[in-house]
Amino acid sequence: GPGAFRTITGEVVDPGAFIATAGSPGNSNDFSWIDVTSAKGADDKAELLRAQTPQRLSQASMFENRDCLVRPPFASSVPLLGKFAFSVSGLKSGDSERYNRCFWELPSLDADWEVLQNAAENDGQFEGLTSVIFWEQGKGELAKLAERMKGMNHVVQNWRRGQAAWGHRGVAISATGRLRASGYLGDRFDSAVTVIVPNDPDHLEALWQFCASDEFSKCIKHIDNKLSVTTATLVNVPFDVDHWRQMKGAGGLLAKPFSPNPRQWIFDGFPKESDYPLQVAVARLVGYEWPRQTGSSFPDCPPLGPDGLNEFVAIDGIVCLAPVAGQEGADNRLRCLLQAAFGAQYNAAELLARNKSANFEAWLRDEFFEEHCQLFHDRPIVWHIWDGLKEGFHALVNYHKLDRRTLEKLIYSYLGDWLTRQRLDVTKGVEGADRRLAAAEHLQGELRKILEGAIPYDIFARWKSIKAQPIGWDPDLNDGVRINIRPWISEAKLYRATKSGILRVNPNIHYRKDGGKEPDRDPGEFPWFAESSDRTNDNHLSLDDKRRARGLL
Repeated sequence: GPGAFRTITGEVVDPGAFIATAGSPGNSNDFSWIDVTSAKGADDKAELLRAQTPQRLSQASMFENRDCLVRPPFASSVPLLGKFAFSVSGLKSGDSERYNRCFWELPSLDADWEVLQNAAENDGQFEGLTSVIFWEQGKGELAKLAERMKGMNHVVQNWRRGQAAWGHRGVAISATGRLRASGYLGDRFDSAVTVIVPNDPDHLEALWQFCASDEFSKCIKHIDNKLSVTTATLVNVPFDVDHWRQMKGAGGLLAKPFSPNPRQWIFDGFPKESDYPLQVAVARLVGYEWPRQTGSSFPDCPPLGPDGLNEFVAIDGIVCLAPVAGQEGADNRLRCLLQAAFGAQYNAAELLARNKSANFEAWLRDEFFEEHCQLFHDRPIVWHIWDGLKEGFHALVNYHKLDRRTLEKLIYSYLGDWLTRQRLDVTKGVEGADRRLAAAEHLQGELRKILEGAIPYDIFARWKSIKAQPIGWDPDLNDGVRINIRPWISEAKLYRATKSGILRVNPNIHYRKDGGKEPDRDPGEFPWFAESSDRTNDNHLSLDDKRRARGLL
């Protein structure tokens, strides 16, 4: 154990001394051990090694353990979990930035996308239900990538891994760091998760009570205290099925799946039911709906009908903080939606209690977007576009609806009306109007550049051929927020700003190289891979090059 050497400081080295004799063991052969990991320091360990009586165990008994794992014995009368269930690890796509998305990056889940369970971030019955994978019924680009990359890595073997569990209910274990347990509904799951599936579905509830208990973690750490626990280890612990069948913890997997967390795809999209009611309300205000609201269903979680809040939704996906273009300000619109959602239980002070702001107007302006980026893993659903002034122009925009036509409407209708008002205030001598006018005019210029899409305000997706790259502001939502948000946070700038970004805060997004190597690509179709197979993202293509590739020049 750690601290075994006088000449090595720290707790990095975790040694064990091993003595063996050559030859094949018989059925009567034992092995012996002395465990001094609990002793502090080399001197105490040396004393225990001299004083302790070795423990003995039959070598033949180790063959009863899954993968013949050598471990100290548990109570012999209690069978191992592997007798009642099997464990399997999850898949790796080989290019997660290309094929994996957070589900909220898409307006709805069509047949090409499959949900993908991740490691749980928090304790709870249903956690880790955040991602989707571009599956295309297992016959699309991911399958072709695996075929092209034979011999380069383990994608060929790993991209379908976990199939034995698909379609079955079980328990998902986040097998790195803390062993968090979460319900598994039978979907695809990634390599950060190991799923345990009971051989008999009637044992599901007992399996959940065991895996969600402290006892499970203690048993695992008793035989394997590494940061990352192997798949085999998770079922190599004693499991008293009758005992755990009688346990009644906080809820069970047999109950109807539900989550108040808007990062889970089974969430129902209703603000009152959420841990983050204000965030959900703003998303609904600009027209976002959760998967079950757009027709997706999951085990025991059918699609949902209208909930009465659609009448408050901005049809074009744009809600400005100040009243412009004949529309009410965002604070009043948010208040009306919340009153409808909470009914007699509506209380603005309680809803704002966890925030610094005293009212909705200040919260929307100063706190909403930073909290939104943190909540949604820096892949925001709602973009807070502003001109850099607290008293200036602010607009909340549904990313899914921000196509070319909507951007034009933002530039010339909403921002155009704001500019008209500022010019009028300048002529009247209103204090600060000239500064507001200059900031808004600058923002309008930056938005026009994004609309045009000339270098460096272009969109670039490394996996698309040059003739498939967007010309101007024409985002493909399948490419994800990271790709489409680049000109907004990396190129456009606010009035008199030295750093880039025209959103209220910049999400934590990078455009460095992604992991792995790209398979062979036609340099005529993918010129950025002509000299290197590195998965670079910070490339720019001119409008003429794109048009020429499409035969438009």
